[in-house]
Amino acid sequence: MSKTSKKLYGETLIQDFIKFFEEDNNYDLEIKVGEEPNIKIFRGHSQIFIARSSYFKSAFTREWVKKTNGIINFEKPNISPEIFEIIIRYIYTGIIQFENSRPDILIELLIAFDELNIAIDYVMDDIQEYLLRVGFQWIRENFVYVYKIGLQHDRFKKLNAHIDDIIQYEPEVLLESQDFIELEESELLPILKRDDFSVKDEAQIWDRIIQWGCAKQNPTLSTDPSKWSEENIESMRSTLKNFIPLVRFFTLNSDKFHKHVRPYEKILGDVYEQVLQYHLVKVWKPKGIEILPRRNIVYSKLLRHNHVKEIKKQIYLKNYIRSYPTKDPYDLVLLEPYQYESLCLCPTITVFRIPELDLIIGGYNPFQTKHYKILYPPSLKLKAESSFMFRIIGKKIEFISALGTRDFDLKSHYITPLNIFDFKFHGINRKISYRQHFYHSLLNYSHSIYKNSYDIEGLQVFEVIEKIY
Repeated sequence: MSKTSKKLYGETLIQDFIKFFEEDNNYDLEIKVGEEPNIKIFRGHSQIFIARSSYFKSAFTREWVKKTNGIINFEKPNISPEIFEIIIRYIYTGIIQFENSRPDILIELLIAFDELNIAIDYVMDDIQEYLLRVGFQWIRENFVYVYKIGLQHDRFKKLNAHIDDIIQYEPEVLLESQDFIELEESELLPILKRDDFSVKDEAQIWDRIIQWGCAKQNPTLSTDPSKWSEENIESMRSTLKNFIPLVRFFTLNSDKFHKHVRPYEKILGDVYEQVLQYHLVKVWKPKGIEILPRRNIVYSKLLRHNHVKEIKKQIYLKNYIRSYPTKDPYDLVLLEPYQYESLCLCPTITVFRIPELDLIIGGYNPFQTKHYKILYPPSLKLKAESSFMFRIIGKKIEFISALGTRDFDLKSHYITPLNIFDFKFHGINRKISYRQHFYHSLLNYSHSIYKNSYDIEGLQVFEVIEKIY
């Protein structure tokens, strides 16, 4: 049978099922969906529902299922008629029509598909991709609601990845949400535990926790502790006991501590005294309290938290023989574009995206030029073995080391963050030319052999600063 006849046969089959559905002849099923005043009864054929959904297979084969005159009577009050109209057409035809649907309808559709166990993964992915495209702003305006939905549904992989990106790179979306106080403790604690919850000001987190705690006690309770009764104080201490150890109080400066923390001394207990001594005595070391590291604030939408962690590990292993430490060894500080051509005061990480190849490229420049400047001529030769480049395909990061111990022969006035790799940047750093020299197989694409110039986007450079504990 030819491909054409196969296609026509499939289309004819679909049309037959559409007709079968619309005429609802010989039905043996009535499903009542929705709640007053929005209720609708759909007719169908139980064997088709059973074949298409394990949920309905289980529901319709139970002994207690209701039947009237041989007709199965079933109720789904938690699904609206608008959503079920889409679902039943998909059950009969395999065709799903969700274009032009509102973001809230798309969320309901995803939930219903997941509950009824109908749609296969690529259909779920298509709905999520469309939701992310048309509901970009809506998701932010309703972030707490969407976050709660994501926690309940593991199959929403694309939506959950988007939620995770917002928490990591746009934490203000969550903290500034009017629905923040609607979060349950079990939903909020995992976020506060994250090192990559990249809030610039830890005091902002503490202020929101106080507001959350007050709302849980009494919606009218003031956040001003001077107005609290002894009962309020004890209740707040109990409510926030699991949150207090997760706030990075030791990262606050003295002014922030005085303004945001000192007023709540009575609910902090020993934590308050330890942080106070930390600010008053230079050599003070807290006892019995874990000092959590400063949150990883890496302002890059190209690098995920796991990428940053792997890059730091690679840097450490290049510089030291000993194993990677449990404490984060480096801070990454974002440089301004005008600093890209400056002397390197610290080692740097450069990262950018090549849209044409759907590829993220980056590299580690280990060289510092704080105490000297390279004269021109002659050139300066630097050992390359401690440097590396990386590429990110999807979520996977791959590292590429320089070839052996060859030297960088830099014929420039000084080393800058951008001039040690197999790339040359052009046009205010919006285009690169590529020549495979030190790092083999960096662009492992057949067409890269015939092209050595690419447009780039998202260029960022970070200083790598070693922490002192």
